[in-house]
Amino acid sequence: MEGLGTRIKFSLIFGSLFFMVFYGFVGWTSDHSVLLGLIIGFSLIHKYGFYIVLALAGFIGFVTLYDAMTFLPNYEVNEVHLKDLYDLEVKYFGVMDQGRKVSLCEWYQGRMNDFQSLIYGFSYLLWVPGPMIFTFFLLIKDKPGLVDFAYGYLLTNMIGIIIYYLYPAAPPWYYLTYGDVMDPTAMGSEAYLSEFDRLTGTEIFKNIYSKGANVFGAVPSLHAAYPLLGLLFAYRLRHKWFCVFFTLMAIGTWIGAVYSWHHYVIDIILGIFCALLAFWLMIKIIPTRPFQNFKALYLRLLSM
Repeated sequence: MEGLGTRIKFSLIFGSLFFMVFYGFVGWTSDHSVLLGLIIGFSLIHKYGFYIVLALAGFIGFVTLYDAMTFLPNYEVNEVHLKDLYDLEVKYFGVMDQGRKVSLCEWYQGRMNDFQSLIYGFSYLLWVPGPMIFTFFLLIKDKPGLVDFAYGYLLTNMIGIIIYYLYPAAPPWYYLTYGDVMDPTAMGSEAYLSEFDRLTGTEIFKNIYSKGANVFGAVPSLHAAYPLLGLLFAYRLRHKWFCVFFTLMAIGTWIGAVYSWHHYVIDIILGIFCALLAFWLMIKIIPTRPFQNFKALYLRLLSM
């Protein structure tokens, strides 16, 4: 079996490190068992499974980092911003509604309809599948571009997580429901994405947010970052249909984030900043010798 020795070595090294970190520091759960089993299983069963694992390295890195936040929650590092963030949002992006200046989230509340709930909910749901579809396309058509995008995606998330710790912040649904009261035991909520669940007869968003590891990570909106990052790389790599796809995804996601009470406009702007910064850094990093050596190794593994 071609490359089996390499895949075994990868599985042993990755599996050992993953187990030590999560069992020793974060706390082992059944989800960790499933994730580790899938990664090792795909890596060992066939070389194409190993290619998929390598292609999804950026996603695996993000999931690992995000889940590890439970070891040291951001609200234990810095004060959570509640009313001050809301006041800032209203000051710069508020709108008049019945004689009172309110956030766009509140303004939308009485102006929702089933069509918008479906469109924005579907757009919001693409935050992982959208970049993943692009990743699989690059795996088939543009492996060098895949490496650039995968690590641009991971870098975007690393920047976002750093800001989570520097500026812990509650999402609109939390402040507009609980007020200026910090509750570290609060569970995640799908907020008005529940309308999408109702219309589709599912509990997709309910299940996603009930397992959220970071309630107080509204700033920045990484949901807003992903479609822009995809658009920037699609444009750079000259994949025009994905430029159209990510443009539509960005519009739906940015509006849907506010519509559903998951993010303020401020969060969206900072999410856009994360994508722009990560893309700019990757443009600087890609030509360097260390990254080119790493990329060459990666491409050899993707074609062994």
